Amino acid sequence: MNRFVFFTTCLLFGMIIYSHESSDGEVKKLPGYITAYFNYDKNDTFRVAKDSMYASDSTLVHVMNLENDSTHLFFRLLYPMNRKHVPVIFYQHWGEGDETEFFQEALQLSHEGYASVLMRAPWLKPDCPNPSFMRNGFNLYREGTLDWVKTYDYLFARFPFMDSTKTFFVGHSYGAQIAGMMAGLKPGLKGIVFMAGTVSTTRSIVESDDTTIGTWRKTKTVQYEDWLTKMKPFDSENYLSFYHGNILLQYARKDEFKIDSSQAMEIKKASNAKDVTFRYYDCMHDLSLPEVKADRIVWIREHSK
Repeated sequence: MNRFVFFTTCLLFGMIIYSHESSDGEVKKLPGYITAYFNYDKNDTFRVAKDSMYASDSTLVHVMNLENDSTHLFFRLLYPMNRKHVPVIFYQHWGEGDETEFFQEALQLSHEGYASVLMRAPWLKPDCPNPSFMRNGFNLYREGTLDWVKTYDYLFARFPFMDSTKTFFVGHSYGAQIAGMMAGLKPGLKGIVFMAGTVSTTRSIVESDDTTIGTWRKTKTVQYEDWLTKMKPFDSENYLSFYHGNILLQYARKDEFKIDSSQAMEIKKASNAKDVTFRYYDCMHDLSLPEVKADRIVWIREHSK
């Protein structure tokens, strides 16, 4: 997307907004130039290309592939067989994983009466044309977020037992960036868990001392600058001020990408969340310690009441 197309899009869609009412009654609105990226034709209905379903103890597991004329959605849906008004948790994995990252956690919580949705990232789809973060970051992040907007709308329209007043989003690394955008796009989420997320992906890239990013910055300057321009609207800080729910921040003290407590504090500062909980762990970016999962489950239980 060049700058002319970008600003033309802003003008065309400037009046299209997502909004919600804050605690003081004032209507807060995401600017139209941001929401324009995530508008879609709701008449372009999904077809079920594949829905493999099996039972695991008292849980039903759907492995779903939905398609329409514009996209494919790949996700796993878990919910208890004995179901009525169940809370829903949306999980987005990190860049080194796939939709199975949170499967055992989702299975455990289904036994407690929760439904879970585990989304596959765009670069893992079989029809992904370009999985490169540097060459195709804009399309990957836009598609990844739009997949969630569509899935959110699809599920609540078709599964009446899902309780839309008790929804949570858990995102790890890349997934945390999606969580940040969903905070503004779906501000009714009751809780959001940021695992090793940044408040601004573009600023993190600018400030990074990673050698690969440094080489990219120096040798492909035009591509790098274009990437920053296109990605700026997807920074979490553009969305967090519209969110008034609850936030759990889970960060690693030994994060090899240097995503540390300062990022957690920036997310807190950028948001209007009514409750923010911090948790730090002696591990690396993968946050694979058992206590990370245990703390998250306890937090979700507490905020489901």
